[in-house]
Amino acid sequence: MFRLSDYMGKVFEEICRQQDKNTALFGECKWTNEKVDLSVLETLVKRSELFPYKNVHYYLFAKTGFTKGCIERAKEMGNVTLVSYEDIVDG
Repeated sequence: MFRLSDYMGKVFEEICRQQDKNTALFGECKWTNEKVDLSVLETLVKRSELFPYKNVHYYLFAKTGFTKGCIERAKEMGNVTLVSYEDIVDG
């Protein structure tokens, strides 16, 4: 049986192994029937800039996936992981 909490535990366990005082993880979860768009990623990045970390990683979790613009920007940035509900269940 799939349990979201088990999946999230594995994700954060891996992230914690890579942590140091210069590194931070910022994430957001959207549980809607619409794809997460670029504005959500841009807002997360802007909010993360309030903190003094040099190495930043972003995680976006979405029930129904991501828009093309969000996917393209995440690839450009290189420090963004996009996770859909389907990824979690199939993963």
